Amino acid sequence: MGIKTFVLSLLFLSIGLLIATIAFTPTKQSTKNKIMPTVTFIDSIMYDINNNEVTQLIKSKKAYHYKTKDELYNATVILKTKDENKSKLISDTISAKFIEITKNNIKFRGDVNYNRSTGTTLQSQALDYDRIAKHLTGNKKFIAFYNGNKLKGNSLLISKEKTIFKSNDNTPVKLDIIMNKKRKK
Repeated sequence: MGIKTFVLSLLFLSIGLLIATIAFTPTKQSTKNKIMPTVTFIDSIMYDINNNEVTQLIKSKKAYHYKTKDELYNATVILKTKDENKSKLISDTISAKFIEITKNNIKFRGDVNYNRSTGTTLQSQALDYDRIAKHLTGNKKFIAFYNGNKLKGNSLLISKEKTIFKSNDNTPVKLDIIMNKKRKK
C-alpha cells in the first residue's frame, strides 16, 4: 500500500513539473524567418583586383556576407581610380562604424570619415556611395576641408573623378576660406 502511494505521488509530481516547465519556459523564436549570413569574418581584409591593380580594399573588425549584401562593422574602404585625365591615381579612404555593401551601393553609417588623396577630408554621420555613377552623397550635417577651406552643410554630392562639392537641395553650404600665407608689407 505504501509503495502504491509513493509511485502515484511520483507520477503526479512528474506530471505537475512537466506542465510547469512547459508553461514557464519561454518559447524560442523561429530562425526560419531570420536570414543568417552565409559567411562570417573577424578582422578581415578584402581586395578587388583588376588586370592592372588593386581597385578596392576593405578592412573590417566584423563582416557578415549574405546572398545580396555584406555588413561590415568598424570598417574602412579604400577606393582607387584614375582622375579625369587618366594620369593620376586618386584614392578615397572612407571609414565608419557600420557599412552595408550591395551590388550598386555602399552605405556608410556612424562617425563617417572621408579622406581623398588630393587633400579633401569630410566628416558626417551618413554617406552613400553609388558604385555605378561613382558619386558620394549625404543628407546629414557634414564638415569638409578642401584645399585649406572649410565647408559646412546638410546635403552634398561628391564626384569620384572630380573634386566637386554640390548641394542636393537648397540647403546653403557655408564656406570658410582659411588663408595660410601672410601678405608681405
